[in-house]
Amino acid sequence: MDAEIIPLIAGVIFLLLGLYIAIDTYRFRKYAVVTQGKIVKYESYISKGSDGTKRTMYRPFFEFEVDGQSYQVKSDTSSAGKTIPVGGAVEVMYHQDKIEKARIRSGGAYGLSILFIVLSIPAFLLGL
Repeated sequence: MDAEIIPLIAGVIFLLLGLYIAIDTYRFRKYAVVTQGKIVKYESYISKGSDGTKRTMYRPFFEFEVDGQSYQVKSDTSSAGKTIPVGGAVEVMYHQDKIEKARIRSGGAYGLSILFIVLSIPAFLLGL
């Protein structure tokens, strides 16, 4: 296998991943209902990097109400810090038919998709 093919493959993977995240976020937001919620607790776990370093990561649980019924959801995303304090207000997005798949409203997903798409450019250039 030629050495040039590896960056090309990486570029394709980064591009596809970036596009997937952007499209998924767009589709979810397009039909989502927005309401107010709050952070109720955090789950912590140890993440191990490829270089062997360990880092504590925090995943929030948030609570919100729909038609008088309270829901508590564990977020799909985590961060290296407790960015919003327990009891802190958040905007929650959900779909009426899949309330348990609710998400905290943030712009991070679009930023992540742009990052992957931008990273695909030098990989493509190195592979050509």
